[in-house]
This record gives sequence, structure tokens and C-alpha cells, in this order.
Amino acid sequence: MVVIKILGIVAEFNPFHNGHAYLLNKVRESGATHTVCVMSGNFVQRGDIAICSKVARAEMALRSGADLVLELPVTFATATAQRFARGAVATLNALGCIDALAFGSECGDAERLSTLADALNDNRVSQRIHEHLQSGITFAAARERALSECGYSGEILRNPNDTLAVSYIEAINAIGAKMTPIAVKRVGIAHDGGADGEFASASHIRSLINEGKAVSPYIPHGALQILEREINAGNAPFSLERLEVASLARLRSMTVDEMASLPDISEGLEHRLYRATREQASVADIISAVKTKRYTQARLRRIVLCALLGLDKSVCSIDPQYIRVLGMNEKGRRILAAAQPTLPLIARAKDASELNRFGTLLLAAEQRADNLAALASPAVGKCKSTLSQIALV
Repeated sequence: MVVIKILGIVAEFNPFHNGHAYLLNKVRESGATHTVCVMSGNFVQRGDIAICSKVARAEMALRSGADLVLELPVTFATATAQRFARGAVATLNALGCIDALAFGSECGDAERLSTLADALNDNRVSQRIHEHLQSGITFAAARERALSECGYSGEILRNPNDTLAVSYIEAINAIGAKMTPIAVKRVGIAHDGGADGEFASASHIRSLINEGKAVSPYIPHGALQILEREINAGNAPFSLERLEVASLARLRSMTVDEMASLPDISEGLEHRLYRATREQASVADIISAVKTKRYTQARLRRIVLCALLGLDKSVCSIDPQYIRVLGMNEKGRRILAAAQPTLPLIARAKDASELNRFGTLLLAAEQRADNLAALASPAVGKCKSTLSQIALV
């Protein structure tokens, strides 16, 4: 029987809600004494901006059961599920003290998820995926078809959280991290559904917030207080619509070659994107004009977001270079004291002086993203370093 002490979680907390609180409670029931969360910063994997700042969301988590919150760099937070997972697992692993990784899952079966992760490492499956991609179908469809043809059942990969879970396990295996995967079966509503009792999807909660409606049934009291504080101060909700003109300006100023350098651009997509930016007058219309069976809206939203944030393939190919602390409580301080980090730990602005050239590039990208995020709040914020901002509970 494996004894779990320090357990990691990957999340966006966009915003923190009762489903996240349920996961943290299950983590404690598993025997975990301390919990470390790796959280997306101000921009998230669906190609959007978070509902409020990363420091506020870190504080929500700390008020609701987390002990230490680390930042997933923007180059991973806005990437595909595989790269998102790789960056998160690598960040946790670099702390040098994580015993297990817990994640929500529709199937709730870590063994079944691990079997699929192993199957995706089968050379036959990889070859079939490559062949199917040539026909123009999405990666998800190509993967499920390839698994089926090689004798595996990939139906659970239709579920978003199961897909991420498999990506986490793949990353654990690829990195050689000594983390036990723990699958916690999701309860309540589906990933992008509405509400069911005390549980609601994050997307539904964000819609209610943007409409000025009550969300108190779905968010723990401590987290709700922080969200209301941010809203009352004019710091939330963030909206990517406030960056619409900036996004269009960036796209219209780019050359075809510059578009080709964006992450996840391939097979001449840059030419379609370039034409669409000249023919359409909104980001939504550009995405609709470019969308094909192969390129989903989520993938295109991420591409457009990366253009806005100035993220190209070169910076997005860099592995994690530091561990950025967004917030902690007293137990979090003890985790850091017990850690054996293999990457520089950034808890104060002066810690950034220890970074190498690649770390400096990643941190500059993060700062640029934070400065743009400040334009997306109801009360436009100034450019300022976020390295000195940390949630202490």
C-alpha cells in the first residue's frame, strides 16, 4: 500500500468551485497531508482569459483546502492537452517532493487510464494516428480510430477529463516522475454542462458571473468572498472581448511567415489564417472562416491567443525552467522547506536573477501576458511586475 503524503493537482480554478473542493476533500481522504496545485495563470487552455487574476484564484484555492499553488507557465497553459499536461507534471516533478498526482476523471479508474496511456505509446498506434491525420480528421478522431484498429478501446477519450488524465499519465511516464496517479471520479454536471444541485460546470459559473447572477450555490464561501472582492473592486470579470481590437491589430500586422511560426500551425494553415484576417472583421469570424474538420475552434482560439501574446514555436518549445509560487499557507511553507527543487524557485522578484537564458525568455512571455491581461479587466490596470504578488493565507 502506497502511503501518500504530498499530493499534486493540476487545475485552472476558473473559478474555484464546489467540484474543486470535492476533489481536494477526496485527496485528503486518500491520506494526503499536504496538497500542491499547479494552476494556469491569467490565460487558459481553451484559448481564453481566466475570469479573474491568477493571484486571486490562487487565494481562492488556499482558502478552500490547497496548501501551495504554483503557476503553470503561459506557454503550457495555452497549449494542447499533451503539452499542458507535460508542463504541469514537469513543474510538480521539479519540486522534488510530490508523492502522487490526483485528477478528476469521468471513469475514475486509474488502471484503465494507465492502460490507455501505455497503448498510446505503442508504435503501431502512433503510426496509425499519423496515417489518419493525413486524411484531414482531428487528432482526437485519429487517435480513437487508431486505438480501435490496434485492439484497444479508446471510447473514454471522448470525455475531456479522461483525456487530460491520460495525458497526465503519459507525461509521468515520459518524464520518469515518481508520482502515483490517483483518479477521482467526477460528480455532478458534465464538463461544459449547466448545474446540478450544488455542482455546476466552470463554464456555467462563468456565464452567471458575466450576467451578474448569483453563483453562491456553486462556490465555497471563502472562495466566493474573494471573487466578490475582485468584482466589487473592478478587477473582475476579465473578458477577452476587451482585447478584440488588440487581437485584430496583431493579426493584421503579421506576415504569413510570422503566422507560420505560431504554435500548432501546420500544413499551410498560415495561408488560410492570413487571408481570413484580411477578409473578416472579428476574431469569431476569422476562426469560423479558417475552421475545418482538422482544426477545431479550441485549437484556432489558442492559435489566435498565442498571436496576441507574442508566443511562437521557439518559446513554446522550451521546457519549464523555474517553479513560480503564486500562493501558500503555513503548510505550503513547510512543503517548500521539504522540497528538493531541480529548477530555480521564484517566490520573490529578486529570485528571477537566478534564471538562465531560457528561463528569462519564459518569464518575459509571462510578464507580457500579464500586462495584456490587465487590459481585460473592467477597470483597466497598469503594467506592473506580478513577481512580487503572492497570496499568503
